[in-house]
Amino acid sequence: MGNLFARLWASLANPFRGRDEDTGFTRNEKILVVVVAYLMGIGLWFMVNMDGEYSLTIRVPVQLGEIPSDRALANPIPDAVDVTVTGNGWKLLNVYNSPPALLLDVRQEEVDVLAATRVLFGTYDGLAVQRTSPFVLSVRLEDRIRVKVPVDPRLDIAFRNRYDQVGEPRLFPDSIWIEGARSRLDTIRSWPTESEFIEDVREDLDLTLGLATPPEILMLSHASVRMEVSVSEYTEGEVRVPVRVRGEPRGQSVVFTPAQVTVRFDVPISEYGRSQTQPLFAAYVSYSATMRDSTGFVIPQIERVEQNLNLRLRSVLPRSVGYYHVMTD
Repeated sequence: MGNLFARLWASLANPFRGRDEDTGFTRNEKILVVVVAYLMGIGLWFMVNMDGEYSLTIRVPVQLGEIPSDRALANPIPDAVDVTVTGNGWKLLNVYNSPPALLLDVRQEEVDVLAATRVLFGTYDGLAVQRTSPFVLSVRLEDRIRVKVPVDPRLDIAFRNRYDQVGEPRLFPDSIWIEGARSRLDTIRSWPTESEFIEDVREDLDLTLGLATPPEILMLSHASVRMEVSVSEYTEGEVRVPVRVRGEPRGQSVVFTPAQVTVRFDVPISEYGRSQTQPLFAAYVSYSATMRDSTGFVIPQIERVEQNLNLRLRSVLPRSVGYYHVMTD
């Protein structure tokens, strides 16, 4: 036994040499001896010092008592509170690893957290609560209601050149139910989806969009919605549209120069043929606009007269036209 301790001591004194001729230990054996001795020292220090008195802040989980089915929380309650506790190190370690839960009585509008946690930790011998954060928790209950609101899609689409969406995106469902306290729902007019960006789009989209996460005191009927977006390649078209006057008095008329404007537009390739066989736009100037004008030029207003095609107005040439008044009687 004496020889074994002598060999160990020699290894500790020379831990990083090769095989020692006197002790017979290799380098790896010496390192192992050092590590074991170090861990034993830490263990002994830990056992001795944990018997002392310490102060420790513990995250104590919060649990709500039963809420009546026709009532709902109007203010959020934290998941946990910070409780500073003093006492024996071993007991603090045990509580830190498995803290008790603080049960809130929802019938109280204000809960004294310090007093409640002192009662909670009173079952642990030798532990004392010094302070808490927060000191007070407010519990406000209101009537529970349900409202139906439209979904607000937060989808940003970058289309490939010459491509664009056809019609409006379609949502399934396009509205959801929200349940919670009346005061929290009174100001909600819609509910957004999570923001998403898609680029270089040239085909129809069929997406699942997650709804924005609500606060814990609100409940949504759905977690996500489906969106369909029709996409098509567009081509350019143009038509010549005569400029008309509106609202002229009896016996008065207006002659425009030029008498027509060229309207350029984008249309899905599949609808181009139909766009060439029917009137698409009207151009007009109100008679009152000519009476107010002092330059001799007015800007025609362009309106769509065909509502079944997916047209995108690009430009109007010329932008303004000259005019003069004539008597018709």
